[in-house]
Amino acid sequence: DYLTCLKCRTKYRVNEKILEKNPPKCKCGGVLKPNIVFFEEIIPEEVLSAVAEEVSMAELLMVIGTTAEIYPAAQIPYEVKRKGGNIIEINPNPSAITETLTDIFIQAKATEALSEIGKKLKII
Repeated sequence: DYLTCLKCRTKYRVNEKILEKNPPKCKCGGVLKPNIVFFEEIIPEEVLSAVAEEVSMAELLMVIGTTAEIYPAAQIPYEVKRKGGNIIEINPNPSAITETLTDIFIQAKATEALSEIGKKLKII
């Protein structure tokens, strides 16, 4: 949970004081960006490598709240399935992989389905 300055690349832990400014700013005056990849941003190479390593070991993938159409993330279910893994999909509507890759399809909003799963597993 950190923010990175787009100007000088300094990293800050997220805290209330930093979030008082909108947008949050660095000491150098640059805008602080959350540690997430926004739509159409390039995914950092180290993230892609870490994902590839996890996917290579995955026996189960939960696909939640996505159309499964935006690459490179859309490739992940295909890799898991190719390696013999199973896929559980939670979506309000069928996605690009529902009929071809999904083993279990739960047609629901993510918040509702995950809350119910948590209750059944007694973790919520």
